[in-house]
Amino acid sequence: MSNLFPFGQPVKGIVQMAYTVENIHAAMDAWSTQYGVGPFFLNEGYVGENSVFRGQPDTTSFDVAMGFSGGMMIELIEVKTPAPSIYHEGIERSGYGFHHVGIVATDFDADLARYRDQGFDLVVSGNIPETPFRYAYLENPGMFPGYLELIPPQVVAVMMTPIYRASVGWSGKNPVRPMK
Repeated sequence: MSNLFPFGQPVKGIVQMAYTVENIHAAMDAWSTQYGVGPFFLNEGYVGENSVFRGQPDTTSFDVAMGFSGGMMIELIEVKTPAPSIYHEGIERSGYGFHHVGIVATDFDADLARYRDQGFDLVVSGNIPETPFRYAYLENPGMFPGYLELIPPQVVAVMMTPIYRASVGWSGKNPVRPMK
């Protein structure tokens, strides 16, 4: 296995920066117009499977848009439901804006255990719908702002790399595309 993902980020490094936004369409427009990020791939009404937030069932619905700036994935999130969630919690703590970094967990269970052993608390866990892939969000408020998302390595191949490839040489046309 290479030490770099196809989009140039190191295997043990941050591959994603995520932000909560009030209006995902306005945010996609601003990020693509001001910073050249894109194209964005939009998934509306996303709900994780078997999701648990701080020990309670989590049925949070949100719109999520993903695009690349160079080798870094930018994720924009607009929460759609009022129930307690990791997104509302982040917004209540520090307003809209930076929410989490994403790191690929090459050995999901071992990486999750390692972070927990380092003092990180599990905040949310669940499954990506219609896949066998898991996700987890952790926090260590005394050490880092925001949260840490553990992303399964299969997501790099089926989701992140195709979005990255669409960004290479992107002309700025069709800045918003449906997530497939």
